[in-house]
Amino acid sequence: MTTTESIIHKNYQEILNQNSGAEFVKVDLHVHTPASGDAQAKNKYNFKFNIKDIPASLKSAKQLAGEIVDGVIKQGIKLIAVTDHNTPSNTHPEDLTNTWYQLLKEKAKGKELSVLPGVEISTDDLHILVILDPKEDEPAAYTTHRINFLLQDCGFSLKEYGDYRATGMSSLFDVLQHIEDLGTSCIAIPAHIDGGKKAMLAVYKEPSNVFNKLLNHPNLNAVEVVKATTPARKKIGKEYVKDYFKRLRDDHRSPIAFIQDSDGHAIKEIGQRFTYVRMGEPDFWSLRNALENPETRIRMKSDYKPDTDKTRILGISFSTGRKWSYIAFNSNLNCIIGKRRTNKSTIVDLILYGLARFGDENKGDEKSLIERKYSVNVFLAKGPDVFCYSRDD
Repeated sequence: MTTTESIIHKNYQEILNQNSGAEFVKVDLHVHTPASGDAQAKNKYNFKFNIKDIPASLKSAKQLAGEIVDGVIKQGIKLIAVTDHNTPSNTHPEDLTNTWYQLLKEKAKGKELSVLPGVEISTDDLHILVILDPKEDEPAAYTTHRINFLLQDCGFSLKEYGDYRATGMSSLFDVLQHIEDLGTSCIAIPAHIDGGKKAMLAVYKEPSNVFNKLLNHPNLNAVEVVKATTPARKKIGKEYVKDYFKRLRDDHRSPIAFIQDSDGHAIKEIGQRFTYVRMGEPDFWSLRNALENPETRIRMKSDYKPDTDKTRILGISFSTGRKWSYIAFNSNLNCIIGKRRTNKSTIVDLILYGLARFGDENKGDEKSLIERKYSVNVFLAKGPDVFCYSRDD
């Protein structure tokens, strides 16, 4: 590799590391670990904690957590939520200090995967996913306690942790009240509303005031569907689900977002269903903001059609002989904002300079960049291919 090629390669890596703004990424918000009793079998994770040999079990759990993270990344998923059945996802069945959420988060550190804490709460009527803000400035154990306190408020005993059949001692609306008490630091999502007996659309087949209360809950902006066709083809009474939900939703609220998740109980299952979410960073608050703007930021797989054939500028790197500067671009929207004489037009000129696209009427601008001894790399992408147009001083 020549010196020029080496510089171009280094500059390209720097462009990739820049934050280029919000993009659609794959998200799976319904992931189970061996903390869920129905995920421990041989055809699932094939793992059950042995309290007679705690050190060996913890070692095996850490190894399995690494395999789960690698499997998720291989599927191209950028964000997951750990949502085990009625449990804070503790590894040791009698000890809440270590959780699968903590293990997965640790194994994902430094990799292109974010992990959020959560829980799937069973009620008599339906299952609800609750996803929490991990509060990065607080110990991970604090998150475990928040889930534990929520479950205790909902009437679950330690013996019921991990059991999807347990329903605690709270009604659906008691659970919703406990969720509301957590404030804006949590997201509530009714799970698989069209799948199985414990599904919202199976329990409430006809119009009901339950829908009105549920769909206007302050922490609820999305519902999870198993089938992508459910919103537009399944009916509640005489209306399609999508239209019925839209009519019941308060006017000042955004439409309900329909999402798909894997409900994965094994490595091979995670990411089999997912949702595209447009985010700047794959984290809790970006997710919450996206769910509040589903028309522009939420797409199920069947609705997402990326234009991979268009040619787009990934970014530019430029130098005047001292050090390189980098600007990454977004394929959806870019704007350059600044006061006078902050070199806004220079950025556009540098793109034209690198691509050798100056017209005769702008030769003066090109001459100015030459005199200032600019070196420029313009990185373009078309489908999976990346090209660099390079121009030295």
